[in-house]
Formats: sequence, structure tokens, C-alpha cells
Amino acid sequence: MTVSRKRKRPIEVMGQELLWFIAEDDEFFAPPGPGGGALRVVSPDGRLHVLFHLGQTEPERAHLSLTANLGGRALQGRFRCPPFEMDPVTPRSVRTLMEWVLDGATTFLPVNYLGHATPSGGS
Repeated sequence: MTVSRKRKRPIEVMGQELLWFIAEDDEFFAPPGPGGGALRVVSPDGRLHVLFHLGQTEPERAHLSLTANLGGRALQGRFRCPPFEMDPVTPRSVRTLMEWVLDGATTFLPVNYLGHATPSGGS
């Protein structure tokens, strides 16, 4: 399914064309921090979708939601990530986040909606 480009900023990361935008964060269950909202990054064909909650205040619980097929790995759920600096959100910070996501060496550790590791591996 093709994604509309309206109100989205284009960026190229590791040779892949992506679109990014800030949206209302309707699924962040932890207490909101400063700069609420969510960074969303999608591929134009809709096969990759990343949601990073802005204002995450505890670095050890930083996580993102991901739906993608990366290098033969089908990924869907919430995963631990580094505490990316997103204040303010800039093309450079979006690129840094997406380079981490698209890096074939990245290990995706499933977490729950609060950023705690899930014992069953589900999210």
C-alpha cells in the first residue's frame, strides 16, 4: 500500500527512501515527558513503519514500535533501542535512529508497552 507524501518530510538513509513526520502519540502509556508526540518514519510503499515516542524520560526503557521485513527478518512489535536525542527532532536525529534500525547487525530485544523486557519474547 502506497503512503501519502502529504505533510511528510523525505529523507534517504542507507540508500532507502523514507518519509518522516511528527504525529500525536495515541499509544504512549507511560507518564508523558517533555516534548510529547511521536516520530513516525515510513517507507513510501508502506512496508516499513517505525514509531518512536518522544519525551521518553528513562533511557533504560527507551523503545520503539517497528513493523518491517529487514534483511529477511520479519519484525513486528516493540523493541528496546538506544535513548536517541530527539529534542528537537531534526533530519540528523531521524537519520541516526533509522541507521540503527536498518543496520543488519542490530539486535532487536522485544519489550512491553512500558519498555520492560518481555520474558516470552512477545510484545
